[in-house]
Amino acid sequence: MADEPWFNIVPYDADFEAALQKTRAAVFASGNYTLTGTKKPRSIEEVVKRGGDEGTNSILDIARVAAKPADRAAAPLAVKKLVKLFGTEHPTEKDWWANYLALWDELEPGRAAIVVLYADDRPDKLAFAGLAME
Repeated sequence: MADEPWFNIVPYDADFEAALQKTRAAVFASGNYTLTGTKKPRSIEEVVKRGGDEGTNSILDIARVAAKPADRAAAPLAVKKLVKLFGTEHPTEKDWWANYLALWDELEPGRAAIVVLYADDRPDKLAFAGLAME
């Protein structure tokens, strides 16, 4: 399962940590993650524990927001990388869909990037994007 990409696009929230946790809760509720076994987990913590070192191929593997890339964390994509990938510091959702595949080359397994997507020059959405655990 290593190196399998995943992403979630959600409404913008200036509190990235709150947005992350809300997104994790929504993904858990939807069951949109990979897990072996037939027993339905009762919590995100149980999913993560059962996912082990292989993870869940989802945002559930990302526990927190960090200032810089770190294991099991989401960090804002550096301005230099935003410009490299999207041609601007303020990508739109259209920019995202045109270029997001190149983002996977910038990520390491078990880590995620946060990209603020703009509409009318204002933050509109957040994209959380990551690679499955190794």
